Amino acid sequence: MLPEALALAVRQAGGEALLLDSRHSRALISDASALVDICRNLQHAGFTRYVDFSGEHLEHGGEGDVFALRLTLRAPAHGHSALTLKWKFRLGADGPAHPTLSKVWPGAGVAEREIFEMLGLPFSGNDNLRPLLLDEQFIGNPLRLDFVGSARGRTAPRTRGAYEGEGGSRAAPTEGEAFNAADELERRYQAGVIEALRKEATG
Repeated sequence: MLPEALALAVRQAGGEALLLDSRHSRALISDASALVDICRNLQHAGFTRYVDFSGEHLEHGGEGDVFALRLTLRAPAHGHSALTLKWKFRLGADGPAHPTLSKVWPGAGVAEREIFEMLGLPFSGNDNLRPLLLDEQFIGNPLRLDFVGSARGRTAPRTRGAYEGEGGSRAAPTEGEAFNAADELERRYQAGVIEALRKEATG
């Protein structure tokens, strides 16, 4: 639960584009175009510590791809109170990329690399979207709805519906299978991201 004064500061930071649930320390952002300004305002309000940034692919179709994104922050000067922001972003064929948050919290740049690698969501303003966990020869984005992997470990994006594999057509992955895959990738991420960054740092 957010302290009353901090909750007021959050509401002022987000304006009409933010709906706050102070009891559960979470907020919905209705206008993704206002996200960066809201984040800067929250930083000035005391949320100076970035904790986590993650996403999920919700829809894939003719009008583009819809992603759900989640950002968690902490306010050290206010008892390390946490706040989780949630919003949706639609990426159209000719639409703009998602704005980077690395200009507000530099640590978010690493998470953006992972989101781009796993979901295929680009971030404008982040010039370092190199692969973080997967081999550079890996094809596709494993956590997308339109992704399917082959028996040889190579991948190719396909449309949701019928998937043609070596054994003939098969059904698209169920929601449960997708979540299981996400859980496994998260476990691999926790073990691998630090090692990946260490290798980059040591050249």
